[in-house]
Amino acid sequence: MVLQRHGHRGQTALTFAPADVAYLTSVAGEAALREVAGYTLTDATRLSDVAAIRDRFADRTTALVETTLLRRKATAKLAGLAEVSDWLFTDEALQQATAAPVARHRARRLAGAVVHDATCSIGTELAALRSTADYLVGSDIDEVRLAMAHHNVADVPLCRADALRPVSRDTVVLLDPARRSGARRRFDPRTYSPPLDELLDVYRGRAVVVKCAPGVDFDGVRRLGFDGEIELTSAGGSVREACLWSSPLAQPGVRRRATVLGVSSDDAEIVTDADPDDCPTGPPGRWIIDPDGAVVRAGLVRQYATRHGLWQLDPDIAYLTGDKVPAGMRGFEVLDRLSLREKTLRQALSKRDCGALEILVRGVDVDPDVLRRRLRLTGRSSLSVVITRLGTGSAGRAVAFVCRPSL
Repeated sequence: MVLQRHGHRGQTALTFAPADVAYLTSVAGEAALREVAGYTLTDATRLSDVAAIRDRFADRTTALVETTLLRRKATAKLAGLAEVSDWLFTDEALQQATAAPVARHRARRLAGAVVHDATCSIGTELAALRSTADYLVGSDIDEVRLAMAHHNVADVPLCRADALRPVSRDTVVLLDPARRSGARRRFDPRTYSPPLDELLDVYRGRAVVVKCAPGVDFDGVRRLGFDGEIELTSAGGSVREACLWSSPLAQPGVRRRATVLGVSSDDAEIVTDADPDDCPTGPPGRWIIDPDGAVVRAGLVRQYATRHGLWQLDPDIAYLTGDKVPAGMRGFEVLDRLSLREKTLRQALSKRDCGALEILVRGVDVDPDVLRRRLRLTGRSSLSVVITRLGTGSAGRAVAFVCRPSL
Protein backbone atom coordinates (compact mmCIF):
# COMPACT_ATOMS: atom_id res chain seq x y z
CA MET A 1 0.00 0.00 0.00
CA VAL A 2 1.11 3.56 -0.69
CA LEU A 3 0.05 6.76 1.05
CA GLN A 4 -0.26 9.86 -1.12
CA ARG A 5 -1.00 13.41 -0.03
CA HIS A 6 -4.20 14.45 -1.77
CA GLY A 7 -7.82 15.13 -0.99
CA HIS A 8 -9.34 18.00 0.95
CA ARG A 9 -7.35 19.94 3.52
CA GLY A 10 -4.25 17.90 2.95
CA GLN A 11 -5.80 14.65 4.12
CA THR A 12 -3.71 11.58 3.50
CA ALA A 13 -5.50 9.10 1.27
CA LEU A 14 -4.46 5.55 0.55
CA THR A 15 -3.46 4.33 -2.88
CA PHE A 16 -4.43 0.68 -2.71
CA ALA A 17 -2.29 -2.10 -4.18
CA PRO A 18 -3.58 -5.43 -5.51
CA ALA A 19 -2.32 -7.11 -2.33
CA ASP A 20 -4.57 -4.84 -0.25
CA VAL A 21 -7.62 -5.85 -2.27
CA ALA A 22 -6.69 -9.52 -1.93
CA TYR A 23 -6.44 -9.15 1.86
CA LEU A 24 -9.66 -7.13 2.21
CA THR A 25 -11.63 -9.73 0.26
CA SER A 26 -10.16 -12.66 2.19
CA VAL A 27 -11.91 -14.31 5.13
CA ALA A 28 -9.43 -12.68 7.52
CA GLY A 29 -9.83 -9.28 5.90
CA GLU A 30 -13.61 -9.38 5.95
CA ALA A 31 -13.54 -10.34 9.64
CA ALA A 32 -11.14 -7.48 10.36
CA LEU A 33 -13.39 -5.00 8.52
CA ARG A 34 -16.38 -6.10 10.58
CA GLU A 35 -14.38 -5.46 13.75
CA VAL A 36 -13.07 -2.05 12.60
CA ALA A 37 -16.62 -1.00 11.64
CA GLY A 38 -17.40 -1.01 15.36
CA TYR A 39 -15.08 1.94 16.00
CA THR A 40 -16.57 5.45 15.71
CA LEU A 41 -13.44 6.95 14.10
CA THR A 42 -14.67 10.50 14.68
CA ASP A 43 -12.34 13.49 14.99
CA ALA A 44 -12.53 13.12 18.77
CA THR A 45 -11.72 9.41 18.82
CA ARG A 46 -9.62 8.98 15.69
CA LEU A 47 -6.20 8.83 17.37
CA SER A 48 -7.22 6.40 20.09
CA ASP A 49 -9.27 4.27 17.69
CA VAL A 50 -6.44 3.98 15.18
CA ALA A 51 -4.01 3.10 17.96
CA ALA A 52 -6.30 0.31 19.14
CA ILE A 53 -6.79 -0.97 15.59
CA ARG A 54 -3.03 -0.89 15.01
CA ASP A 55 -2.48 -3.03 18.10
CA ARG A 56 -4.79 -5.63 16.55
CA PHE A 57 -3.92 -5.46 12.85
CA ALA A 58 -0.45 -3.86 12.57
CA ASP A 59 0.40 -2.88 8.98
CA ARG A 60 -3.12 -3.68 7.75
CA THR A 61 -4.51 -0.77 9.79
CA THR A 62 -4.41 1.92 7.10
CA ALA A 63 -6.28 -0.16 4.52
CA LEU A 64 -8.88 -1.23 7.09
CA VAL A 65 -9.51 2.29 8.40
CA GLU A 66 -9.60 3.85 4.93
CA THR A 67 -12.07 1.25 3.66
CA THR A 68 -14.31 1.69 6.70
CA LEU A 69 -14.41 5.47 6.28
CA LEU A 70 -15.05 5.26 2.53
CA ARG A 71 -17.94 2.86 3.09
CA ARG A 72 -19.52 5.37 5.43
CA LYS A 73 -19.16 8.17 2.88
CA ALA A 74 -20.60 5.96 0.16
CA THR A 75 -23.73 5.12 2.11
CA ALA A 76 -25.33 8.51 1.42
CA LYS A 77 -24.00 9.03 -2.12
CA LEU A 78 -24.99 5.60 -3.40
CA ALA A 79 -28.12 5.02 -1.32
CA GLY A 80 -30.68 3.07 -3.31
CA LEU A 81 -28.15 2.07 -5.96
CA ALA A 82 -26.52 -0.85 -4.19
CA GLU A 83 -25.85 -2.25 -0.76
CA VAL A 84 -22.41 -0.71 -0.31
CA SER A 85 -21.72 -1.68 3.30
CA ASP A 86 -19.36 -4.40 2.03
CA TRP A 87 -18.03 -2.63 -1.08
CA LEU A 88 -14.44 -1.63 -1.70
CA PHE A 89 -13.46 1.87 -2.83
CA THR A 90 -10.57 4.18 -3.47
CA ASP A 91 -11.05 7.78 -2.39
CA GLU A 92 -10.74 9.15 -5.92
CA ALA A 93 -13.08 6.51 -7.38
CA LEU A 94 -15.74 7.35 -4.81
CA GLN A 95 -15.40 11.08 -5.51
CA GLN A 96 -15.99 10.49 -9.21
CA ALA A 97 -18.71 7.86 -8.75
CA THR A 98 -22.08 8.91 -10.13
CA ALA A 99 -24.65 9.81 -7.48
CA ALA A 100 -27.38 7.19 -7.22
CA PRO A 101 -30.30 9.25 -8.68
CA VAL A 102 -28.23 10.23 -11.73
CA ALA A 103 -26.96 6.68 -12.30
CA ARG A 104 -30.52 5.32 -12.08
CA HIS A 105 -31.71 7.95 -14.57
CA ARG A 106 -29.01 6.99 -17.07
CA ALA A 107 -29.82 3.31 -16.58
CA ARG A 108 -33.46 4.02 -17.44
CA ARG A 109 -32.41 5.72 -20.68
CA LEU A 110 -30.38 2.61 -21.52
CA ALA A 111 -33.14 0.13 -20.66
CA GLY A 112 -33.03 -2.93 -22.91
CA ALA A 113 -29.62 -2.09 -24.40
CA VAL A 114 -26.49 -4.20 -24.53
CA VAL A 115 -24.02 -2.04 -22.61
CA HIS A 116 -20.25 -2.13 -22.24
CA ASP A 117 -18.99 0.10 -19.43
CA ALA A 118 -15.45 0.61 -20.73
CA THR A 119 -14.30 2.65 -17.71
CA CYS A 120 -16.17 0.71 -15.06
CA SER A 121 -13.85 1.65 -12.16
CA ILE A 122 -15.27 0.14 -8.95
CA GLY A 123 -18.63 -0.70 -10.53
CA THR A 124 -21.17 1.96 -9.55
CA GLU A 125 -22.64 2.42 -13.05
CA LEU A 126 -22.75 -1.35 -13.48
CA ALA A 127 -24.76 -1.64 -10.28
CA ALA A 128 -27.38 0.76 -11.67
CA LEU A 129 -27.49 -0.93 -15.08
CA ARG A 130 -27.95 -4.47 -13.77
CA SER A 131 -31.72 -4.00 -13.49
CA THR A 132 -32.28 -2.32 -16.89
CA ALA A 133 -29.69 -3.43 -19.46
CA ASP A 134 -30.40 -6.48 -21.60
CA TYR A 135 -26.77 -7.54 -21.27
CA LEU A 136 -23.90 -5.92 -19.41
CA VAL A 137 -20.12 -6.15 -19.41
CA GLY A 138 -17.45 -3.99 -17.79
CA SER A 139 -13.77 -3.24 -18.27
CA ASP A 140 -11.11 -0.94 -16.87
CA ILE A 141 -7.39 -0.48 -17.30
CA ASP A 142 -6.74 0.01 -13.55
CA GLU A 143 -6.16 -3.43 -12.06
CA VAL A 144 -6.92 -2.32 -8.49
CA ARG A 145 -10.27 -0.73 -9.34
CA LEU A 146 -11.11 -3.69 -11.54
CA ALA A 147 -10.37 -6.07 -8.65
CA MET A 148 -12.66 -3.98 -6.45
CA ALA A 149 -15.37 -4.14 -9.13
CA HIS A 150 -15.03 -7.95 -9.22
CA HIS A 151 -15.90 -7.86 -5.52
CA ASN A 152 -18.59 -5.16 -5.71
CA VAL A 153 -20.55 -6.46 -8.72
CA ALA A 154 -19.52 -10.08 -8.78
CA ASP A 155 -22.35 -11.10 -11.14
CA VAL A 156 -21.17 -8.84 -14.01
CA PRO A 157 -18.55 -10.12 -16.50
CA LEU A 158 -15.40 -8.00 -16.30
CA CYS A 159 -12.07 -7.81 -18.10
CA ARG A 160 -9.01 -5.61 -18.03
CA ALA A 161 -8.78 -3.36 -21.09
CA ASP A 162 -7.78 0.10 -22.23
CA ALA A 163 -10.85 2.17 -23.18
CA LEU A 164 -8.87 3.54 -26.15
CA ARG A 165 -8.57 -0.01 -27.55
CA PRO A 166 -12.16 -1.24 -28.03
CA VAL A 167 -12.83 -4.83 -27.00
CA SER A 168 -16.58 -4.96 -27.77
CA ARG A 169 -18.81 -4.44 -30.78
CA ASP A 170 -22.52 -3.94 -31.30
CA THR A 171 -22.81 -2.48 -27.81
CA VAL A 172 -23.60 0.89 -26.28
CA VAL A 173 -20.26 2.03 -24.86
CA LEU A 174 -20.41 3.91 -21.57
CA LEU A 175 -17.35 6.06 -20.80
CA ASP A 176 -16.49 8.02 -17.67
CA PRO A 177 -13.00 9.50 -18.15
CA ALA A 178 -11.21 10.65 -14.99
CA ARG A 179 -11.54 14.37 -14.33
CA ARG A 180 -9.27 14.52 -11.30
CA SER A 181 -5.58 14.15 -10.68
CA GLY A 182 -5.28 13.79 -6.93
CA ALA A 183 -7.13 16.79 -5.48
CA ARG A 184 -6.95 18.79 -8.71
CA ARG A 185 -9.84 18.92 -11.17
CA ARG A 186 -9.23 18.76 -14.91
CA PHE A 187 -11.35 21.33 -16.72
CA ASP A 188 -10.08 20.87 -20.29
CA PRO A 189 -11.72 17.67 -21.65
CA ARG A 190 -8.57 16.98 -23.64
CA THR A 191 -6.79 16.46 -20.31
CA TYR A 192 -9.31 13.89 -19.09
CA SER A 193 -7.95 10.38 -18.68
CA PRO A 194 -8.49 9.08 -21.32
CA PRO A 195 -8.72 12.40 -23.23
CA LEU A 196 -12.19 13.17 -24.55
CA ASP A 197 -10.98 13.98 -28.07
CA GLU A 198 -9.28 10.59 -28.35
CA LEU A 199 -12.34 8.76 -27.03
CA LEU A 200 -14.62 10.49 -29.53
CA ASP A 201 -12.24 9.60 -32.37
CA VAL A 202 -11.93 5.95 -31.32
CA TYR A 203 -15.69 5.44 -31.02
CA ARG A 204 -16.77 7.63 -33.95
CA GLY A 205 -20.03 6.33 -35.42
CA ARG A 206 -20.84 4.06 -32.47
CA ALA A 207 -23.52 4.40 -29.81
CA VAL A 208 -21.60 6.09 -27.01
CA VAL A 209 -22.50 7.72 -23.69
CA VAL A 210 -19.78 9.90 -22.14
CA LYS A 211 -19.98 11.40 -18.67
CA CYS A 212 -18.34 14.84 -18.38
CA ALA A 213 -17.98 17.59 -15.79
CA PRO A 214 -21.05 19.88 -15.64
CA GLY A 215 -18.90 22.89 -16.54
CA VAL A 216 -17.63 21.37 -19.79
CA ASP A 217 -17.43 23.85 -22.67
CA PHE A 218 -20.27 22.89 -25.05
CA ASP A 219 -18.70 24.70 -28.00
CA GLY A 220 -15.39 22.98 -27.25
CA VAL A 221 -17.10 19.59 -27.31
CA ARG A 222 -18.71 20.42 -30.64
CA ARG A 223 -15.33 21.45 -32.01
CA LEU A 224 -14.09 17.97 -31.19
CA GLY A 225 -16.61 16.64 -33.69
CA PHE A 226 -19.38 15.60 -31.28
CA ASP A 227 -22.77 16.03 -33.00
CA GLY A 228 -25.14 14.32 -30.55
CA GLU A 229 -27.07 15.44 -27.49
CA ILE A 230 -25.58 17.13 -24.42
CA GLU A 231 -27.62 16.45 -21.29
CA LEU A 232 -27.23 18.44 -18.04
CA THR A 233 -28.58 16.58 -15.01
CA SER A 234 -29.29 17.93 -11.56
CA ALA A 235 -30.32 16.15 -8.38
CA GLY A 236 -31.01 17.55 -4.96
CA GLY A 237 -30.77 21.09 -6.32
CA SER A 238 -27.20 20.68 -7.63
CA VAL A 239 -26.00 20.19 -11.20
CA ARG A 240 -24.20 16.85 -11.08
CA GLU A 241 -22.89 16.22 -14.58
CA ALA A 242 -23.01 16.75 -18.30
CA CYS A 243 -23.55 13.62 -20.35
CA LEU A 244 -22.89 13.22 -24.07
CA TRP A 245 -25.28 10.96 -25.97
CA SER A 246 -24.05 10.18 -29.48
CA SER A 247 -26.45 10.52 -32.41
CA PRO A 248 -27.65 6.88 -32.38
CA LEU A 249 -28.89 7.40 -28.80
CA ALA A 250 -30.04 11.02 -28.94
CA GLN A 251 -33.67 12.05 -29.28
CA PRO A 252 -34.20 13.20 -32.88
CA GLY A 253 -33.89 16.97 -33.20
CA VAL A 254 -32.50 17.43 -29.68
CA ARG A 255 -29.04 18.92 -29.13
CA ARG A 256 -29.39 20.08 -25.51
CA ARG A 257 -31.40 18.59 -22.67
CA ALA A 258 -31.85 19.52 -19.01
CA THR A 259 -32.99 16.78 -16.66
CA VAL A 260 -34.11 17.87 -13.21
CA LEU A 261 -34.39 14.85 -10.91
CA GLY A 262 -36.77 14.92 -7.99
CA VAL A 263 -36.90 12.49 -5.10
CA SER A 264 -36.50 9.65 -7.60
CA SER A 265 -35.57 9.39 -11.26
CA ASP A 266 -39.24 8.55 -11.96
CA ASP A 267 -40.39 12.15 -11.40
CA ALA A 268 -37.77 13.88 -13.54
CA GLU A 269 -38.62 17.06 -15.43
CA ILE A 270 -37.00 17.14 -18.86
CA VAL A 271 -36.59 20.26 -20.99
CA THR A 272 -34.98 20.24 -24.45
CA ASP A 273 -34.04 22.72 -27.13
CA ALA A 274 -36.78 21.23 -29.32
CA ASP A 275 -39.45 22.56 -26.91
CA PRO A 276 -41.29 25.84 -27.62
CA ASP A 277 -39.36 28.92 -26.44
CA ASP A 278 -41.71 31.82 -27.21
CA CYS A 279 -41.85 33.26 -23.70
CA PRO A 280 -42.19 37.06 -23.45
CA THR A 281 -40.23 39.62 -21.41
CA GLY A 282 -42.11 41.81 -18.99
CA PRO A 283 -42.45 43.38 -15.54
CA PRO A 284 -42.41 41.21 -12.44
CA GLY A 285 -45.47 39.16 -11.58
CA ARG A 286 -46.28 37.95 -8.10
CA TRP A 287 -43.32 35.57 -7.99
CA ILE A 288 -39.69 35.51 -9.13
CA ILE A 289 -38.38 32.05 -10.05
CA ASP A 290 -34.73 31.05 -10.14
CA PRO A 291 -34.69 28.06 -12.54
CA ASP A 292 -32.82 24.89 -11.69
CA GLY A 293 -29.12 25.03 -12.48
CA ALA A 294 -29.37 22.29 -15.11
CA VAL A 295 -31.92 24.38 -17.05
CA VAL A 296 -29.71 27.47 -16.83
CA ARG A 297 -26.49 25.63 -17.68
CA ALA A 298 -28.14 23.95 -20.69
CA GLY A 299 -29.38 27.33 -21.98
CA LEU A 300 -33.03 26.26 -21.80
CA VAL A 301 -34.48 29.01 -19.61
CA ARG A 302 -36.90 30.22 -22.31
CA GLN A 303 -38.16 26.70 -22.97
CA TYR A 304 -38.72 26.14 -19.25
CA ALA A 305 -40.54 29.49 -18.94
CA THR A 306 -42.81 28.75 -21.89
CA ARG A 307 -43.79 25.38 -20.47
CA HIS A 308 -44.80 26.88 -17.12
CA GLY A 309 -46.43 30.10 -18.32
CA LEU A 310 -43.62 32.28 -16.98
CA TRP A 311 -41.81 35.22 -18.56
CA GLN A 312 -38.36 36.79 -18.32
CA LEU A 313 -37.56 39.95 -16.40
CA ASP A 314 -34.77 40.61 -18.88
CA PRO A 315 -33.93 38.67 -22.08
CA ASP A 316 -30.33 38.19 -20.99
CA ILE A 317 -30.93 37.19 -17.35
CA ALA A 318 -32.05 33.75 -16.17
CA TYR A 319 -34.54 34.95 -13.54
CA LEU A 320 -38.16 34.24 -14.48
CA THR A 321 -41.38 35.67 -13.13
CA GLY A 322 -45.05 34.76 -13.07
CA ASP A 323 -48.22 34.57 -11.04
CA LYS A 324 -47.63 31.06 -9.71
CA VAL A 325 -44.69 28.84 -8.80
CA PRO A 326 -44.18 25.60 -10.79
CA ALA A 327 -44.71 22.46 -8.72
CA GLY A 328 -41.64 21.44 -6.78
CA MET A 329 -39.88 24.75 -7.42
CA ARG A 330 -38.96 27.49 -4.98
CA GLY A 331 -40.34 30.96 -5.62
CA PHE A 332 -39.81 34.43 -4.19
CA GLU A 333 -42.94 36.49 -3.61
CA VAL A 334 -42.26 40.11 -4.54
CA LEU A 335 -42.95 42.51 -1.66
CA ASP A 336 -41.03 45.56 -2.87
CA ARG A 337 -38.91 46.78 -5.77
CA LEU A 338 -36.02 49.14 -5.08
CA SER A 339 -33.07 50.74 -6.78
CA LEU A 340 -29.91 49.01 -5.65
CA ARG A 341 -28.78 51.52 -3.04
CA GLU A 342 -27.45 50.17 0.21
CA LYS A 343 -29.15 52.77 2.43
CA THR A 344 -32.51 52.35 0.72
CA LEU A 345 -32.30 48.58 0.97
CA ARG A 346 -31.34 48.69 4.66
CA GLN A 347 -34.29 50.94 5.47
CA ALA A 348 -36.75 48.76 3.56
CA LEU A 349 -35.53 45.59 5.27
CA SER A 350 -35.50 47.18 8.72
CA LYS A 351 -39.14 48.25 8.28
CA ARG A 352 -39.96 44.60 7.69
CA ASP A 353 -38.05 43.56 10.84
CA CYS A 354 -35.59 41.49 8.79
CA GLY A 355 -32.73 39.75 10.57
CA ALA A 356 -31.92 36.71 8.43
CA LEU A 357 -31.42 37.61 4.77
CA GLU A 358 -30.90 35.39 1.72
CA ILE A 359 -29.37 37.27 -1.23
CA LEU A 360 -29.57 36.02 -4.82
CA VAL A 361 -27.63 37.82 -7.55
CA ARG A 362 -27.50 37.61 -11.35
CA GLY A 363 -25.96 40.11 -13.76
CA VAL A 364 -24.72 42.54 -11.07
CA ASP A 365 -21.29 42.65 -9.41
CA VAL A 366 -22.40 42.19 -5.79
CA ASP A 367 -20.89 39.86 -3.20
CA PRO A 368 -23.86 38.58 -1.14
CA ASP A 369 -21.77 37.92 1.98
CA VAL A 370 -20.20 41.38 1.94
CA LEU A 371 -23.56 43.09 1.36
CA ARG A 372 -25.22 41.09 4.13
CA ARG A 373 -22.58 42.17 6.64
CA ARG A 374 -22.82 45.81 5.58
CA LEU A 375 -26.60 45.87 5.98
CA ARG A 376 -26.24 45.01 9.72
CA LEU A 377 -29.78 43.66 10.08
CA THR A 378 -31.02 42.84 13.58
CA GLY A 379 -34.69 41.98 13.16
CA ARG A 380 -36.55 38.71 13.72
CA SER A 381 -38.03 37.83 10.32
CA SER A 382 -36.42 35.99 7.39
CA LEU A 383 -36.56 37.48 3.90
CA SER A 384 -34.85 37.20 0.52
CA VAL A 385 -33.49 39.85 -1.81
CA VAL A 386 -33.19 39.15 -5.53
CA ILE A 387 -30.67 41.49 -7.16
CA THR A 388 -30.46 41.65 -10.93
CA ARG A 389 -29.87 43.91 -13.90
CA LEU A 390 -32.75 45.06 -16.09
CA GLY A 391 -31.96 46.51 -19.52
CA THR A 392 -28.66 46.80 -21.37
CA GLY A 393 -26.12 49.53 -22.05
CA SER A 394 -26.85 53.00 -20.69
CA ALA A 395 -30.48 51.98 -20.10
CA GLY A 396 -29.47 49.10 -17.86
CA ARG A 397 -29.99 49.43 -14.13
CA ALA A 398 -29.49 47.30 -11.06
CA VAL A 399 -32.61 46.59 -9.04
CA ALA A 400 -33.36 44.76 -5.80
CA PHE A 401 -36.58 42.87 -5.17
CA VAL A 402 -37.43 42.32 -1.50
CA CYS A 403 -39.18 38.94 -1.38
CA ARG A 404 -40.72 36.33 0.85
CA PRO A 405 -39.47 32.83 -0.09
CA SER A 406 -42.07 30.15 -0.72
CA LEU A 407 -40.09 27.34 0.92
